Amino acid sequence: MATPLTFQQLLNNMLPPKTVNGILYVPRITYTQASDPHVQDFDASRDGRMHGGADALYAPYDPATGKLGYATSKDPVNQNVLIGAPVDGTLSIITEGKFKIAVITDSNKIQYVVRHMSNLADGLDGQFIQAGTVIGTMSNVGT
Repeated sequence: MATPLTFQQLLNNMLPPKTVNGILYVPRITYTQASDPHVQDFDASRDGRMHGGADALYAPYDPATGKLGYATSKDPVNQNVLIGAPVDGTLSIITEGKFKIAVITDSNKIQYVVRHMSNLADGLDGQFIQAGTVIGTMSNVGT
């Protein structure tokens, strides 16, 4: 697969849409803006520090109305979720302090960093992987 054409395609590679109990769930960005808990600002202050990324998790979607709902990281649909690589590329598992992160470098040398995971695919470290290949399990704060 080539580099995703849209951010939504990238999210779908990481969290493929799924149906649970007849409800369609799709990946969406989570939100951190104090004035509206449903709006996320890149680089927004979080707990006194700058948040330099976008968190994603599953949310209910109604294709008939086009309405995208909201589910928290504590919602059962967001528990023990396998995370796929956002793009084709070489996977590097890097330790940052007490955490491990996944970095996928695509053919254009663009790096995609995925955090907030457990059970990272250490066996794939240094290998070329395809978009959607499972690289870890979502922790309780989104990915």
